[in-house]
Amino acid sequence: MRFSYTKELSDKGPIYLPVYDEIFINGEKPTENSQFFHPNRIYLGLGYRTSSKLALQIGLMEQTSTFRSKTQLQFSAFHQLFSKK
Repeated sequence: MRFSYTKELSDKGPIYLPVYDEIFINGEKPTENSQFFHPNRIYLGLGYRTSSKLALQIGLMEQTSTFRSKTQLQFSAFHQLFSKK
């Protein structure tokens, strides 16, 4: 399951704030080494649209599982190849 929210920081500006939480469900019977909800990822970032087809994003993601947790910094580029226009 993925819950996502994106907030434009200005009405017509190129800056936006993406937030999401991904919850992974384990389809197997929970055991000592696994849980029903295995890893969880939560992300908070800051994005900048350079054009209608290209966006750059930086963010922090926290991954939590049964036995460990880690935080990582992500740099992303999103390119739209095709347009519905």
